[in-house]
Amino acid sequence: SLGAWIMPVLHPAAILRNPSQRATWRLDLARFSALTRGELAKRPPASTHLVKNGRQASLLLRVLASAEVFTFDFECVPVPWWHKEFRALTVAFSVNGKSAYVLPVDHPELPFDSSWVDKFFREMRPIMTARTGGVKVAHNMLYDDLVWYRVAGFLPPTTTDTMVLAHLLDETRPKSLKWLGRALLGWPQWDIDVKHNYSAPLSVLAPYNGYDAVATFLLRERLLENLREFPRLATYTLRLEMPKLRALERLMIRGVHLDPADLADRLAHAEWHRERAKKRVPVENPGSTKQLTHWLYEELKLPILKATPKGAPSTDEETVKRLATSHPDVRRILEYRKWDKYVGTYLRPMSERSALSVDGRLHPEYRSTAVETGRLASPFHTIPRDSFVRSIISAPASWSLVQVDYSQIEARLAAWTALGCPTG
Repeated sequence: SLGAWIMPVLHPAAILRNPSQRATWRLDLARFSALTRGELAKRPPASTHLVKNGRQASLLLRVLASAEVFTFDFECVPVPWWHKEFRALTVAFSVNGKSAYVLPVDHPELPFDSSWVDKFFREMRPIMTARTGGVKVAHNMLYDDLVWYRVAGFLPPTTTDTMVLAHLLDETRPKSLKWLGRALLGWPQWDIDVKHNYSAPLSVLAPYNGYDAVATFLLRERLLENLREFPRLATYTLRLEMPKLRALERLMIRGVHLDPADLADRLAHAEWHRERAKKRVPVENPGSTKQLTHWLYEELKLPILKATPKGAPSTDEETVKRLATSHPDVRRILEYRKWDKYVGTYLRPMSERSALSVDGRLHPEYRSTAVETGRLASPFHTIPRDSFVRSIISAPASWSLVQVDYSQIEARLAAWTALGCPTG
């Protein structure tokens, strides 16, 4: 009520425990310093223009067709791109880092006759899919490119992802567009609660979406400037990272074919076995660490082989397996956990996601900047080796199902690096 600024930052003790966050902490302090000197603007230094009719949409097409670089950003309802209920609300473009054009896509405020919107996306296809011409930039292309596919039926060959660039330059800092905009561009907070208010009026949603597009444009310039100091990293980005992401997009769009009847049968089978295994464990809730700890170490008086970071006796998989070698009753926990994981981690999510999918297929999700080690993260990153779950993933009769893996990928990357990242 007093109009005071609130700026959360990491406590210095957190930096002592995790020195990798030092750069992030310094950027937050620099922003706080700018705030106290009155150098922080009240709103982002960018203008936004709402496209309201076919004539303005045609003008935007000409602008994008002649642009050397342009950024794009979608605002959508808070469900995945493959979901039956998915729809994009607006899309914003920036060609100069100063202003943005915002086009309504499927917003409640669109007039009844919105055929000009459909025409815009049809005529955007040659612009977005051209391998030459303007450089196409997004922040998290693994999302926005797939929205293009869902909305317009094609996949753009995006050439720059500012979220990936930020991650490659410093994998420890936050990667969100809002944080990078505040820390690197000195912008004020411009976020709105779109996920819980996706029916926001265009007067609110359009500026927000436009600011995202402008921030992406400016971040590209800033991050590419930083990347020039690391030519080998720049080569890696161009030759490996971006082609990898474009290949992942095609994989995500294709999805995985599942046999619905077989999946339902396996799920019911696993749930039956889980309930049967649950009754054999003499605790009310075998998933409760507290109850298992009481049974193992207080009732059975088993030796404490390992402690948690907080000093409590461990009930992790390794410890339970070791205890089970000399105490057969403990194996009941392993049996329950196996079936519980089949149900909760694999079969039920697969069933729910494929049922909600627009084409009935399971579409995997990958996050290219979620882990500091550089590997990809995914809800279904690891599928059990046994056939109980894997056999559900099948191929139509006219297809062949092939399982592949990167062989000795670390050694291959080391050899590629040792050769000096050849560019020819």
